[in-house]
Amino acid sequence: MKEVVEEIRKRQQHLGPDAIRFAWVKAHVGTRGNEKADQMTKAGAKLEDEDEGIQKVIMERGLRQEWKRRRVEERKVKGTGMGRVVKWNCKTRVNYVHCRTGKGNLQAWRHVLDVDQSDECRKCGRYAETGRYIALVCIHKEEIGRKWGMWEDMNDPAQWRRRVKDPDEDYELDLVEEFFANLDLT
Repeated sequence: MKEVVEEIRKRQQHLGPDAIRFAWVKAHVGTRGNEKADQMTKAGAKLEDEDEGIQKVIMERGLRQEWKRRRVEERKVKGTGMGRVVKWNCKTRVNYVHCRTGKGNLQAWRHVLDVDQSDECRKCGRYAETGRYIALVCIHKEEIGRKWGMWEDMNDPAQWRRRVKDPDEDYELDLVEEFFANLDLT
């Protein structure tokens, strides 16, 4: 994938930002070069399973089924979220999802896509900025009282709620929500 992204960047630098266009082309209708592209795609989709020595053919439908299976498995993981609705604002939910999935605007993910040169944590600079590292390890946000060490630790709302006495009003603060609301992943 990195090679494809790099090739696209090179062509855009040389020919301009509108030089590359992606479009779906219906197969087997006589479009010039389409038959060859179809043959090359099918040849490239054949992978040999190293464990079993069997060739597997990966088609679009199979990829969709695999992605769906992975999403279903990811939702079974214990921890905040786990299929329940939370009344968090959009930024908070997005930050949580980026950390939980390890994708989005995290340095390690951007490094995989070759968007950034470094995968180090932007807050502490100690290790790769993965979602797991930011949510569970990085000490940059310790000042809010984060003490969880795994996703499951975030499940107990009573443990992570604090009563705040303000001159105007008293309210409860959810430390998990506050942590993800204040993350700056831009």
